[in-house]
Amino acid sequence: MRTKTEIQKSSSSRLHGYCQTGTRNRSRTALINVVRTILASVLFLLVVAAAHSASAALTFGRGTPTAVGPVRFSSSPDSVIITGALTGPGTVTSALAIPANRIQYDVINSDTGPMFTWTIFYGAAVGPSIIGAGTPLGYVASTGAIVPQGGIAYATLFNAGYGVYTYNTGAPWMIDYEPDHITFIGNTNSLPMNDGVGYLNPTPYLPSFDILYDPSLGNGLVPANARVGSLTYNGQVYGPVPGNPCLSIHATNMVVQTCQPCIPVTFTATATDTCCTNVTLTYSPKSGTCFPLGSVNTIQVVAQDACGNIATNYFTLTVNPGPNCQPTNCISLNASNIVAYTCNPCTTVKYNVTASDPCCASPVTLTYNPPETTCFPQNSVTPVQVIGVDQCGHAVTNTFTVTILPGPNCGNTNCIQIYQTNIVALTCSNCTTVPFNTLVFDNCCTNVSLLYNPPTNTCFGVNTTTPVQILAFDPCGNRVTNYITVTVLRDPNCDTNCISIHTTNITVYTCSNCVTVPFTATATDRCCPGAAPTITYSVPATYCFPKGSTTPVEVVAYDQCGNRATNTFTVTVVPRTDCGNTNCIQINCSNIVAYTCNPCTPVVFNATAVDTCCPGAAPTLVYDVPAGFCFPQNTITTVNVTASDQCGNSATRSFTVTVVPGPNCPPTHGLTVTNNPTGGMVVTWPVTNAELLESSDMIHWAPVPGVTGSPYVVPPSKSKNFYRLHYLY
Repeated sequence: MRTKTEIQKSSSSRLHGYCQTGTRNRSRTALINVVRTILASVLFLLVVAAAHSASAALTFGRGTPTAVGPVRFSSSPDSVIITGALTGPGTVTSALAIPANRIQYDVINSDTGPMFTWTIFYGAAVGPSIIGAGTPLGYVASTGAIVPQGGIAYATLFNAGYGVYTYNTGAPWMIDYEPDHITFIGNTNSLPMNDGVGYLNPTPYLPSFDILYDPSLGNGLVPANARVGSLTYNGQVYGPVPGNPCLSIHATNMVVQTCQPCIPVTFTATATDTCCTNVTLTYSPKSGTCFPLGSVNTIQVVAQDACGNIATNYFTLTVNPGPNCQPTNCISLNASNIVAYTCNPCTTVKYNVTASDPCCASPVTLTYNPPETTCFPQNSVTPVQVIGVDQCGHAVTNTFTVTILPGPNCGNTNCIQIYQTNIVALTCSNCTTVPFNTLVFDNCCTNVSLLYNPPTNTCFGVNTTTPVQILAFDPCGNRVTNYITVTVLRDPNCDTNCISIHTTNITVYTCSNCVTVPFTATATDRCCPGAAPTITYSVPATYCFPKGSTTPVEVVAYDQCGNRATNTFTVTVVPRTDCGNTNCIQINCSNIVAYTCNPCTPVVFNATAVDTCCPGAAPTLVYDVPAGFCFPQNTITTVNVTASDQCGNSATRSFTVTVVPGPNCPPTHGLTVTNNPTGGMVVTWPVTNAELLESSDMIHWAPVPGVTGSPYVVPPSKSKNFYRLHYLY
């Protein structure tokens, strides 16, 4: 139904074709199978037929059916504008204009027990884009009778971040909004077995469950679960999924008018594509379809671009009769406004519309929106549209209002008082149950019942604080809710010697310079059942203990109950007595003589090494003269080479590099170095088309600052530098 909800659309059209039988009563079937007589077989048929007929009495009037275990769901997506919503406990904020995608969930429970909670899951990236959710105000019994429970027909906005929302005070369900899921939690007996909520045949009762989310998101099958009786079942429903970052579809609900039995409608959705071009829109049903008069239709639009990006959205098309359909004086509707009184959260009313038709002999068929089975909330004014149609094709529309006020004798609403304080419990286990010693007084009625969420048999985890909802209600319809917290701490008197660590010192022998050692500590736990204690070491398992060392290792063991113990052992590594000759590496190298006509020349080293002790990779050779060094002409340089292996062995040898002029070098007009009588050296050169360069490592050369010609008196601070000429041509 559409009560005083301010969501600008209605998707309550009847869609035919979804009729499923219920689940067999397993306990009865099991009992019947034990009996082997003909009479038991007859009883078996009767009992199973009864079990099926109870749930088969309700069918879905819209949406796409799925299953969560034995519970049947039907998902109906559309797009809405939120103009009013609950923003605090019992507080409705109007004059909103929030665009949103919505999915409504109609539910038919199984015959295995009441449904206490159900949860829809989505990706963590979707969570921040969830706008709000709504819950039913009662349910439809398997007989088709409406059972109002309370609340008002507004959705709840998630304006306080993640957590439990109870804005719809008096409603039978509360909402737990979390980063990756939403759980609908029943406040009372929840949804009885074989009963349902939402747009169901034969008696629709709206609103149903729904979630509202950002229009940029898409929708698809997502995981869901439901707690029915003492079991939790898994399945799927349609829910929000990440939208396409490239494509977005802009579609609004449409209302058209006609005087014909149906009207062709051209759709006008648009798409924005930030990544590609050539977007194509496809509708289902197709654009141009002739939609029947008096129908509300869900339209799916799919956008696809040339790059393969796809996005999906939904909107509704409502077809109403036009105000000037001819002949206009055939059908007259007499519809007066209705005022009703109730002490319940909502009530149904009897419509009193009459019709006269002088043009057609057939009776006039009246259709109402919302239907006559609607349970209108207390303190609400709801417009109702009535359409009269005869078999000659004439139609007329009229509107009246239904106003629901509190009855004059509804009595005291402050009947029940709950007295309960927060609970702090101590335990030596990983969790504990606690008694709820609630005192409740009822000044108006007798036989007060109490419900707790979480229930009384919950094992509350150690070092946690959990909110608990207490619901008190009596047979007279009075009810009240209160909250406490249960805090569970570790008992300071718990035995701290719960865990015993068993370990011994370790001694290993090796011929290598280090060795890894496997640890073998074990632990026993006499206080905390369940998993064995977790053991960690202060030294990683891959650590290579050096030869000739003794290393302490701390071992820590802890369990799920918070107990902890430590111990220490040592790892001692000593040389083996059979390691043999330590001259493992032999280096083969020879002196090098190089010829050049240049002032210097680089030389390729040719040393090799053989390792008789350490298998695996060949020894690494390192020279004390860097690669690329330019050895000066007429010099003899000693080079040291060191070879080392992965086992820590090493060896060193030396060779010389001698550089002399080549046999075919032209006469040189190079540098001449003489001693300076006053100290230092003097560098001279005969040519004038050259500049003097200096270097401290024979690799990096630079002009001598301030020197433009021969001679150059070398200061004592540069007596160890190298010099050469750079000829200018």
